Amino acid sequence: MKTLTILLTSLFLPLFLIAQPAEKRSIQAVRTDAVIKLDGIADEEAWAEAPMQTDFTNLNPIPWEKPSQATEIRVLYNDKGFYVSSMMYDASPDSIQMELTERDNLGNTDWFAISLDPYNSGQNGFAFLMTPANVQYDAQYSTDGEDNNWDAVWQSKSVIRDNGWSVEVFVPYSAIRFPKTDVQEWTINFVRRVQRNQEKSFWTALDPNIDGYLNQCGKLTGLRNIKAPVRIQATPLVAVYGL
Repeated sequence: MKTLTILLTSLFLPLFLIAQPAEKRSIQAVRTDAVIKLDGIADEEAWAEAPMQTDFTNLNPIPWEKPSQATEIRVLYNDKGFYVSSMMYDASPDSIQMELTERDNLGNTDWFAISLDPYNSGQNGFAFLMTPANVQYDAQYSTDGEDNNWDAVWQSKSVIRDNGWSVEVFVPYSAIRFPKTDVQEWTINFVRRVQRNQEKSFWTALDPNIDGYLNQCGKLTGLRNIKAPVRIQATPLVAVYGL
């Protein structure tokens, strides 16, 4: 296991403690049959039907403060996977940090991330992160640590706009694992990094005085009648012939 030094649990929490309760939130995913074009701009009519969430809360540099920039998120899903759109407003779009690097190598950049724990274990989950330059970074984490060698197949598109930057993400169900139930409720959180002022904000606020990260995240509701794809595992066959 490698430690993901940018995003995940060990660096989510600062070194000081502060005693305030963290409020868990929920966001509803809306089923759609519409074709979503991943161009970074959520302009399809289906997005307007999904409830919008805002009001992120800072963890860095000072916990519980309101972020300097506003963020909006929405979630859609279909039979193949789920979509997330995020609009990250920025009063100074020319100052957005966006270094173009290889996958899983962020560099000096802003970013937006999705943290996901479909089994609500509080211990095992996935992270999907994207930058304004559309660099992808993903990881799987467990009680053993964080593995950024794990690479899933998912799609994203980021775009710089005159009032900030936005992203559309599609995560197929084949990229994750989740319970076999008709109604799903997953642990989820959304994170935004504004690099120029070292600001890290969360959709569901974190209490640095509580151990753990996933156990403090919010909930994704509304997922119904979805099924994980069949995963086929090939087993090597060794044939031995007598001479």
